[in-house]
Amino acid sequence: MRGELDAYCYGRRLLDRVGWEIYLGGDEHGDERWEKIARVRLAGDKVRITVAGGVTYVTGYVDAVRLRRAS
Repeated sequence: MRGELDAYCYGRRLLDRVGWEIYLGGDEHGDERWEKIARVRLAGDKVRITVAGGVTYVTGYVDAVRLRRAS
């Protein structure tokens, strides 16, 4: 695994995780998919996480997100 050990983070703490990688699940080969976080925005009870490729994922403010430091 690249980077450091996984961590789970949620809410306002995600603002400090720009540059880290977010876990996006497994692919069809059983490998883990990770994308570098480019931007994090809070919007009420939602957190909008934009990855380097431009895709934005939305999660609840109180939902834990799996992250790791980028290498």
